[in-house]
Amino acid sequence: MRQIWIFLGLTFAFSWGFWWPEVVVVNGGTLPFGLTDYFAQPGSPAAWGPLIGAVLSALIVGGWGAVGALLKRGIMARFAWVYYAVIFLTFPILIGGAMALAMIMGEAMPQSEGLQDPAVLPIAFLFILFLGGPLQEEFGWRGVLLPKLLERFGPSASSIMVGLVWGLWHLPLFYLPSQAFYYERPVWGLVLSTVLISFIFTWLYRRTGGSIWAMLLLHTMFNFTHYVVPTLQNDLAATILWGTQLAAVAWIVWDWRRENA
Repeated sequence: MRQIWIFLGLTFAFSWGFWWPEVVVVNGGTLPFGLTDYFAQPGSPAAWGPLIGAVLSALIVGGWGAVGALLKRGIMARFAWVYYAVIFLTFPILIGGAMALAMIMGEAMPQSEGLQDPAVLPIAFLFILFLGGPLQEEFGWRGVLLPKLLERFGPSASSIMVGLVWGLWHLPLFYLPSQAFYYERPVWGLVLSTVLISFIFTWLYRRTGGSIWAMLLLHTMFNFTHYVVPTLQNDLAATILWGTQLAAVAWIVWDWRRENA
C-alpha cells in the first residue's frame, strides 16, 4: 500500500498543483509571486501527473529496476489476437450502439467533428494516444494503482476504487471553460463512467497479463470513439450508453464469478 499512497500524493500534487491555480486565474482571481500570468497561459503539464507519479513512486519503492519493469509493460504487445479485437471493438459497439439505438428511436445524430474530415482520423488517433490522455494516465491508473489494489482486493472492488480515483482526478477541469468536454457536464457523470469502464479495463488487464500497452490502446479507443461518435451530446443516447456500459459490467462480474467457481 505504500506505493499507492506515494503515487496518489505525487499524482494529485502535480496535476492539481497546476489545474487549481489555473481555475483561480480563469475565474478572475490573482495569485501571489507573479504567478497569475504564468497560469493564464495555455499548455499546462498537469495531465502528465499520473505518469510522473507512477515513475517516481516505482523509483522510490523499488529503484530503477522497478521503473524499467513498469515501462517494459508499456510495450508488452504480445497477447492473443482476440484481445486486440476487444480493444478495437468494445467502445465502438457500446458508444456507437447507444447512438444508433437513439437514432432508431427518432433522435438526430449530433454533428461529429471527427467525421467532418475522415482523412484526419488516423492523425487524431495518434494524437489522442500520445497527448490526449492514455500515455499521460495509464502507467498510473493501470500500471501502479490497479495491480497494487488487486494484491489486496478483488477485481470488482479494485475496479471501483480505480474508477473513483480516475474520475475525481479530473475534478478541476469542470471549472475550466476551456475544457468544454468537462465544463458543460456534471462531475458525477464522468465519475460514474470511469467506474463502469474501469471494469472493462480490469478485465482486459488481467486477460493480457498486465499489459499497459493494451490499456493505452483501450483508453485511446474510448476517447477516439467519443470524438467520432458524439453520443454524450444527445441525452437519450447518453442514457442508453449507461445501460450498455452496465450490461458490459454485469457480464464481466459474471465472468469473474464463473472464473472463481
